[in-house]
Amino acid sequence: MLSAEVFPPAELLHTVLDVVPCALVLYTPVHDASGQVADLAFAYLNPAAQQLLGLPAQPATTYLQQFPESRGNHAWAAHQQALLAGAGLPHALSYIAADGTVQATGQRVGSGLLVSFANAAVPHHLTPVQEHPERQAEEHSKQLRIFDTILERLQEFVYLFDLDGRFQYVNKPLLDLWGLKLEQAVGKNFFDLDYPNQLASVLQAQIQQVIDTHQTVEGETAYTSPSGETGHYEYAFVPLLAPDGSVEAVAGRTQPVTERRRAEAALRASEAQYRTIIESMDEGFCIIKVLFDAHDQPTDYRFIEMNPVFEQQTGMQNALGKTVRELVPNIEMFWVKTYGQVARTGKPMRFENHAESMGRWFDAYAFRIGEPEQNHVAVLFNDVTDRKRTEKALRKGEEQQAFLLQLSDRLRPLLDATAIQFQAACALGQYLGANRVGYAEVQPDVQTIVVTRNYTNGVPGIEGRYQFDDYGPALLQELQAGRTVVRPDIANDPTLTEAEKHAHAVLQLGATVNLPLMKNGELVAVLFIHYQHAHDWNDDELALLTETAERTWAAVIRARTEEALRESEERLKRAMSIETVGVIFFGLDGVIHDANEAFQRMSGYSRQDFVSGRVRWDEVTAPEFMPATRKAIEQLRTLGESNPYEKQYLRPDGTRWWGLFAGKRLSETECVKFVLDITESKQAEQQLHLMNQQLQRVNVDLDNFIYTASHDLKAPIANIEGLLNLMQEQLPATNPLTLELQPLLQMMQESVARFQRTIEYLSDVVKLQKEHDQPATDVPLRPVIDDVRLDLQPLIAETRATLDIDVANCPSISFSAKNLRSVVYNLLSNALKYRHPERRPHIRVYCELQEQFTVLRVQDNGLGLDAQQREELFGMFRRLHHHVAGSGLGLYMVKRSVENLGGNVTVQSEPGVGSTFSVYFRR
Repeated sequence: MLSAEVFPPAELLHTVLDVVPCALVLYTPVHDASGQVADLAFAYLNPAAQQLLGLPAQPATTYLQQFPESRGNHAWAAHQQALLAGAGLPHALSYIAADGTVQATGQRVGSGLLVSFANAAVPHHLTPVQEHPERQAEEHSKQLRIFDTILERLQEFVYLFDLDGRFQYVNKPLLDLWGLKLEQAVGKNFFDLDYPNQLASVLQAQIQQVIDTHQTVEGETAYTSPSGETGHYEYAFVPLLAPDGSVEAVAGRTQPVTERRRAEAALRASEAQYRTIIESMDEGFCIIKVLFDAHDQPTDYRFIEMNPVFEQQTGMQNALGKTVRELVPNIEMFWVKTYGQVARTGKPMRFENHAESMGRWFDAYAFRIGEPEQNHVAVLFNDVTDRKRTEKALRKGEEQQAFLLQLSDRLRPLLDATAIQFQAACALGQYLGANRVGYAEVQPDVQTIVVTRNYTNGVPGIEGRYQFDDYGPALLQELQAGRTVVRPDIANDPTLTEAEKHAHAVLQLGATVNLPLMKNGELVAVLFIHYQHAHDWNDDELALLTETAERTWAAVIRARTEEALRESEERLKRAMSIETVGVIFFGLDGVIHDANEAFQRMSGYSRQDFVSGRVRWDEVTAPEFMPATRKAIEQLRTLGESNPYEKQYLRPDGTRWWGLFAGKRLSETECVKFVLDITESKQAEQQLHLMNQQLQRVNVDLDNFIYTASHDLKAPIANIEGLLNLMQEQLPATNPLTLELQPLLQMMQESVARFQRTIEYLSDVVKLQKEHDQPATDVPLRPVIDDVRLDLQPLIAETRATLDIDVANCPSISFSAKNLRSVVYNLLSNALKYRHPERRPHIRVYCELQEQFTVLRVQDNGLGLDAQQREELFGMFRRLHHHVAGSGLGLYMVKRSVENLGGNVTVQSEPGVGSTFSVYFRR
């Protein structure tokens, strides 16, 4: 490294530029208003370049002014590319000199452009001066030593090839890398210097490419020196042209890029970290380029970068690359001037300001970034519109808060809801200077409102009942939607009809506000504020109305709730005083805390016993009822209430009493239980149970008696029948005595027959009793009907009866199969036997399904029954018609068998018309 003290950089640079034989030109960019490169200004020409181009060291002209034809031959585009490319990357250029085209190489240095002319060591348009050969050789040697010294101090590797691709010159930094001296390198190529074969082949081919194409070749490669030093290198091979345009040599430049690569990687990592931070910030961020006019005044700024939050914070969409005036044409000049000041002075600025054109407040911090001439400003900002609005509202609300505090103090001691509404209306009317303020409560029909006492100032009160429709249909719609209806100038309101304006005028309404009060989404009341004349409402007043309405309505609800609570407490006291219902309060831990007088009387404990906590429900419960009690307590704990249940309690004297209990949990630990004393009903129930048992024993005894009587009488009756038959046979047929005894014998035989039938009927009754508990099964109905029909076929044919059977809706009946056949048989046979003598029997059998029953109906057109007959129809041994033989047990047995299984039998009948029997089978 060169010592800055020994070789001051500025002095060294000027010296090098003056003595170097190559022509060198330094340019600086000229930007237009949009920041684009529009031209190149000559910054400096060394002596060789001055001679070559015929220009002074610092000409007052620009590249395009000096070479205007370059716009059309791509030379200007090549210069732009060289300037915009990365630093140190050479680009081939060309110039038109006095004696032809001159080849040059341009590369960016800092923010400027350096152009070197490869074939301009000796100006072609000058005639060399003939000097003494020795002096000329000495001067040439001196220039070579200076040139070599300069190249030796460079960090780059500089070298020269002949047309065979062999080194003719190598500067010292490259010789040091190889570990060679100049004489050891001159005349050798890359193969001779032991470069890897593949790399050497590529490099030698590129040298030949430069010679063949007259074009610069650039590349990058990794290389490990003989000493083991490894690095990455960037190189360029440039053609050196002879006066006739042919290539007379190839110059080379190589520079290490290892550190640069590391720096670039670090830069990329830094940029990624920067990008992550910027994109994850909650604050908005952007980089802008401030645009200045010809008088150096800021006129606009362009967005060149922003983070994702930018759009959310500003509301600007697709802002990248656009100017602020394109996005917000009427943007205030404050923003442009402020950012212009930061760009010019470099001094950061923090400020808050209102962008009225955007409807937002911003808290911003602006600071310059990059080079000053770039005019780049970074802005870190927050949209603080909500905060500013809040601050404004807080400032404006201080007076209103004082009013609201006074209002709360005014309402706090009031207990009556109507008084609360009136006092609130008075306070609000006085504060706003309104003419009328009040509350109107919506009635159940939703179309009517009732106004009670209201505040007035210079206008009459409007207590009474009103219809919403009188003031425009939109009023009710808006209020039901929860929206405040503001009418600042009723007389000139285009939404109101003349009739509606007249309705307002009757109440002296010039301006109104109607604010809805909602409960569970329903309109329950309206706060109204009236002015006699037109009045403009501002947002603060409307906000105050809303707050006042909510506070007032909350106070009204509180008053009504407290009133309801007082009424509830009174009702509870009356309920607690009921003499027939016991009430106890207890905890889930078992302690009874209190009880009403009824429970004290039932239990035998005093109120002091309960209040003192000495009585526990688990101690006064009979042991056998503890499981049921624990189950009820668990229901209270988990469900909040218990099912009613019965149990016995123990009195202090050890006696027991029955209670019906049902409980409710009042809190996490407190419960209430209601108790009915059912001791008497339980005693009656027990007595009834004993009587049922006694009745069952009597029934059993009666069944046994009937069975015994029927069984024991069969033999004697049979003997009497035999004796009568024997007597009948032994009496001579011609004996006059036989003729006298024959009617008596006939009567005796008929009596014996009736006695036998009675014994059979008694046997049937006993059988029916014994079949009472016979289980029910699903019995198919239609097969039973068909089977009975076959048995009755002779009688059906004899009577020429017709049967209509429709039982498809009832495929089966839950009943005893044997008893179901008996039911069907009795009903069908009765319909045939008790037919009307003047018409053929017509019998209809059908059914229907009900919720609890399957109903089988048999309808006939027979004799029919009157009311008296219907009452006696189902009695045992009851015969209502004597022209047909029968026992009077059939329908009795039908009804008994059906009722035994929870069913029923009914009849509808009319004498001379017919009867309908309905049998209800339990499903």
